[in-house]
Amino acid sequence: METSVQEALEISERIRIACNLVKIRKESGAEIKFTISLGVSESSQADENIDQIIARAGATMYKSKLAGENRVEVA
Repeated sequence: METSVQEALEISERIRIACNLVKIRKESGAEIKFTISLGVSESSQADENIDQIIARAGATMYKSKLAGENRVEVA
């Protein structure tokens, strides 16, 4: 099954929001909140193997973190 970049972006955004809703309260009463940074990449005819797609998505995730965390970026 193939997923378009737009669909992958929408799914990633739903995952990001769901992670933001998770809160854990410690015994001290302090609250731990979660954020997530995601990178979305599309395969192309030029890709020789899955490793290239994964590397591009990983680089895009890192770009997302550098841009302020808790966000989704598309390669």
